[in-house]
Amino acid sequence: MKKNVLIILIIVLFLVAPNRQVAAKNLVKIATIGVKSPHRNASRTAQQKTDAMNKFLGEQIAQVLPDHPDLIVFMGLYHGGMVQAEWAYSCRSWFVGSVGVGGVFSQIRNPFGKVITTASNHFNYTVSTVNLDYELAHLDHNKVHLIELKKKYQDKVTIYDPGEFGVVMITSEDDNSSAENMVKEFNFEKLDDYFNRTRSDRKKLLKEKKIIN
Repeated sequence: MKKNVLIILIIVLFLVAPNRQVAAKNLVKIATIGVKSPHRNASRTAQQKTDAMNKFLGEQIAQVLPDHPDLIVFMGLYHGGMVQAEWAYSCRSWFVGSVGVGGVFSQIRNPFGKVITTASNHFNYTVSTVNLDYELAHLDHNKVHLIELKKKYQDKVTIYDPGEFGVVMITSEDDNSSAENMVKEFNFEKLDDYFNRTRSDRKKLLKEKKIIN
C-alpha cells in the first residue's frame, strides 16, 4: 500500500510538522530535529563547537529513535556531512535536510543515507516523491524470500540494494498490500529483529564460553 509523499519546497515541511512527532492521517510519522541549538560559547574552538552540535543533535536523534519515524525533517545552519547519513540509517528513516547556508545544499536521503535529490547552485530547493511504505531486511537468511517476493508481486514491489550494507529496502507499490504485510507473508526477518537476535545469540555463546570475546 503506497504511502507517497511529494516533497517540493523542503522548508514547507516545517510548517506542517512543527512538533517533535506528527502523525499525518495516521499513515506517516514525522520527526523534526534541529529547531533549537545549544548555547554558544565564544571561547570554544571550532572543533569544540562542532562536537557540541553533534552531541546536541545526537541527543535529539536518540529521543525520536524509539518511535521509528517514517520521515526525519532537519533544519539548521549546520549541515553535518556524513552525520546526516548516520541519522537516516540509525533511525531507518527517510531524511529531509533543510540547510540555510549559502553553498551548502539541502538534500533528501533514503533510509541508507544515500542522497536521492539535492538543491543546487541554481535552485535553493528540490522536488521529489518518496514512498514511505517500506521495510528494511538483512540479506542473511532472506535472499530466497526476496526471489519469491519479486516473483509474486513483480512491478508491485521494489527491492533496493545499495550495496555494501548487506541490507535491502523493500517498498510496496501495491495498493492492496503494504510492505509490512509482504514481509510477514514471506517470513522475512526485519533488520532490527535480525540485529537483536544475533546480539542475543552472541551474548548467550559468550556466557557459555563457546566463543571468545
